[in-house]
Amino acid sequence: MPSLSEEIDMAEPPRLTVTAMGHKRSGKTTFLLGMYAELSAGKEGYFLSATNTDIDLRLASRWEKLLDDGVLPPPNPNSEINYTFQFLDGLLPLLDVDWLDYRGGAINEEREGGEADVGGVLDRLVASDSIYLVIDGRYLAEPITARNRMGVIRAAGLRRMTNLLQDTIRRRGRDLAPPSLVILITKADLIPRERREPMDGLINDLQQIISVAFTGGFTTLICPVMLGDFGADPGPTVEAEDIEPHNLHLPLVYSLAMYMDQLSIAAGVAAGLQRERAGQLASMRKGLTRGVGSVFRRGQASKASREADQAADELETFMAVQEVAAHRAKQLFGELSGLSLFRDGNEVQL
Repeated sequence: MPSLSEEIDMAEPPRLTVTAMGHKRSGKTTFLLGMYAELSAGKEGYFLSATNTDIDLRLASRWEKLLDDGVLPPPNPNSEINYTFQFLDGLLPLLDVDWLDYRGGAINEEREGGEADVGGVLDRLVASDSIYLVIDGRYLAEPITARNRMGVIRAAGLRRMTNLLQDTIRRRGRDLAPPSLVILITKADLIPRERREPMDGLINDLQQIISVAFTGGFTTLICPVMLGDFGADPGPTVEAEDIEPHNLHLPLVYSLAMYMDQLSIAAGVAAGLQRERAGQLASMRKGLTRGVGSVFRRGQASKASREADQAADELETFMAVQEVAAHRAKQLFGELSGLSLFRDGNEVQL
């Protein structure tokens, strides 16, 4: 997350950096297309708009091809693709979203000697505000057991994701809060309904195969999503009538909620420090303007007065940011009812 001083500069919207990592054909690109289609049309009063008109038209064209002809978007085979979106509440811009789509194989290649985007993905994770761990729903269709656990971890690329998350935290250091996490379960139509509703068994399985997401420091949302009821291996085309988007907008709503929550906390800390400083400056000004010799301290008193006024103004700004961000976070978290959220490994009530 950028510094608080950058966040309160309302001349430019704040920027949320999101990185989705998953194995080959886990559904990252298809999820992005469905999420954009849902939010660009508007969902619960929220909107997502590509800042580049050509990108908007390209994504819209692919969505229309899916609706008209059942053609699924091809996976990203070559290099990383960056998208910049604007997230809005009605007509009010809330923040820009910097989204990275990259080859699924990138996370499984060595940094040295691999494709050009491999090192970029690793560096990107360190700079991310929110990280999506994308898991193909086919691997969760059956309960995880001692017999199939390691096979699922290998097939879904979860050992490598665990290592990358650990490396990300190590490289970010102690001063930077961990990114928010989403366990994004794509192709949720492949998971029997009784395993999705309620999700107790599914959560227990996830804790066995991606346990790092449930450790101290992380706040993790579990979000099954689906574009439609397409079956395990639909091929390049599907039946258009089987398209039934579900939950596609919620991961981004969560990422924004966490972003606003962190901003509120940072603003609260800054307000506390500024309140203390404002009090000290006010006392200093009072002392300089009273008593014998005050006439000789006019220059100092004038400077202290300006600094005290500036500190009071900054305190007011921090308090306003805290209030607005906290209200926005609460509002956004309210959209996530029915999903499971874990903080430091413990489930919290949404």
